[in-house]
Amino acid sequence: MVTVKTGGDRNGDTSVAPLAGVRLGLYEAEDGGTPAFTCVSDADGDCSFVVTGTAAGGANEGRQFWVRQVAAPDGWFVNDTFRTGGTVTTPYRFQTPRLAAATTYSSTATGPGGFMVGSGGSNRTASTGTWQSSRVNPALPERCGLRVALIMDLSGSMSGSVPALKTAADTFVDALQGTPSSMARFTFSSYSPATRGGANAPGLVSVSTLADAAAFKRTYASWTNATAEGSTNWDRALYEPASATSQYDVAVVITDGMPTNYSIPGGPSGGASGSVTRFRELESGIASANALKNEGTRVLAVGVGEGTSGNAALNLASISGTEKYDGDNIATADYFQEADFAGAGAALRRLALAPCTPAVFVVKQIEAEDGARTNAPAGWTFDAATQTPGVTVTSPRTTTGDGTGAVSFPLVYDGAETATLFVAERQEPGYQVVQQGGRNAVCTDRITERPVEVTDDPGGGPGFSVDVGVLASVTCSVVNKAPPELVPASLTVAKQWSVTTDGAPQVYPEGEQPRELRADLTLGDPTGNGSSPWEWGTVRDGYAAGEQVGVSEAPRFAAGVDCDLTGVDFDGAELDPAAPSTTVTLPAGANRHQVTNHVTCRTKLTVAKRVLGGDADPDDWTLRATGADGSLPGPVGTGGSAGTTGVPVTPEARYQLAESLTGTDPSSSTTGRSTTAPTTRATRSPPAP
Repeated sequence: MVTVKTGGDRNGDTSVAPLAGVRLGLYEAEDGGTPAFTCVSDADGDCSFVVTGTAAGGANEGRQFWVRQVAAPDGWFVNDTFRTGGTVTTPYRFQTPRLAAATTYSSTATGPGGFMVGSGGSNRTASTGTWQSSRVNPALPERCGLRVALIMDLSGSMSGSVPALKTAADTFVDALQGTPSSMARFTFSSYSPATRGGANAPGLVSVSTLADAAAFKRTYASWTNATAEGSTNWDRALYEPASATSQYDVAVVITDGMPTNYSIPGGPSGGASGSVTRFRELESGIASANALKNEGTRVLAVGVGEGTSGNAALNLASISGTEKYDGDNIATADYFQEADFAGAGAALRRLALAPCTPAVFVVKQIEAEDGARTNAPAGWTFDAATQTPGVTVTSPRTTTGDGTGAVSFPLVYDGAETATLFVAERQEPGYQVVQQGGRNAVCTDRITERPVEVTDDPGGGPGFSVDVGVLASVTCSVVNKAPPELVPASLTVAKQWSVTTDGAPQVYPEGEQPRELRADLTLGDPTGNGSSPWEWGTVRDGYAAGEQVGVSEAPRFAAGVDCDLTGVDFDGAELDPAAPSTTVTLPAGANRHQVTNHVTCRTKLTVAKRVLGGDADPDDWTLRATGADGSLPGPVGTGGSAGTTGVPVTPEARYQLAESLTGTDPSSSTTGRSTTAPTTRATRSPPAP
């Protein structure tokens, strides 16, 4: 029997959920022909071929077949070929061992019966052992205004292009300004966040106003060419947003190269060199992209420069979809191959503006007594109407709780070239229009970036009219002054971690702590309907001055991590670590608080033995980690025993790793350093004798 494990969505840092319905075939040749045997994967992701004629003298005794994918289940597509190594076009298929009767061969096995799993940095066809299909990309929402996860490559190959990357990102942000759009920011290099990119910012923040857009751009404004460092990890780049609390309409991955790394720090590496693209890196990236797509997020892979040209399309398509951007298909394109970052910025601008023409957007802000302005919360309603023949508009529109304070009025033209649109807000009691430049609103055409003339309501009301061309996308700013008793307030709760590992505590901002340590934030909902999840460090508005808001968190540590939550404080005031929560009363305007988690961890070292290419028993070796003078003794014993699993060691001490066959002298050794991460694993894998 030949069994192949099939995978779908990543469901953990190092695990992938099984995928049923994958149809595979055993072929006599690497290319062409028809399958001699077929199988369909079951609910456990096992696709098992029952190969007849393998007994002595049988037709298939000692034969080798090629495993190839015949079809994917509905909602998925087949990746028949990848780009590996440098620019090598490599078919995604694997040859079985020579078949014998009463023997099971497995794609996940590492011994003689295995045939997919591979390691070594230069082995282009090294696989995780799990056959990977890709999810079909979800469609873009048919509306203007997007919730965007912007995922930017800061690997070492970007060292001369970081300013251009920032300019391209700025172009995208500016195009979304004036629409009901919000953005989150992620970076990647060897892992995510990138080595020097700072913490990820997974919470969606508004970019609807000039100030909002400027604030978002400041989160990456300090990057320089020196910020770029490390290899390229598509796996983590995509799984970080897939793991976030926020839900995104679209994830835009901007990269200048192919993946050369995967997994998490301390996770399985499979011999990744950081410079060669293998099946392992691609399979892992696809699984994480699938997880993101499964949440309804459309993944757009934007390749820039020579490193993503030509047959790199195969890999870009595998994490997004099969349709390439050709300059006219922005609404349906899955991946982009742009010569430079200027081209990438132009394409992203088209993506932002394409569904916004023709339309009028109103961004509503509330002004406090001190002149500070905040975006309107949910519940502000605007009406729009036109008397231009052949033009219709959808009305009314009401602001939501997305933090943008924006509403959109799409226009439908039937023969007309321009229309006059009248817009009026339904003012709440006590609020007054704040005129800007002597008008009830200030409007700009986002396509031409030119001001648009506004005419106030001749009846003296809070409305205004504006002319809108058939190719225009007009954004209008409206400001109201709040009565003192209804002054708006917002709340931001930041997070930091103080982690002690057998020594002095080290403080990490949220997103940069050991990834095994997580905590979920919950805030009282501005609607008054209980509480709801929220992202750390993200502004939540819609509150009123004087309102009392509950703040709580739920810490969660990865399984097997030897850490304790020893304390939680809120702006320095201690909370109960067993159920950390408090209530704050909000003054007018922006409010910011900080929760600090105090965690104590033990540094432990595990040593294990694997044997590749032979049938020797790993337990025949005694493993030994010897510490330097003055350090704790290291693990000693056979692999998997209590003496080699989770043994306390001295942080940052150097340990010599050695092995010996039972009853012999050590046959080989190397050195390794224990780290202050909650768990460290060392694996020694010499060839079998």
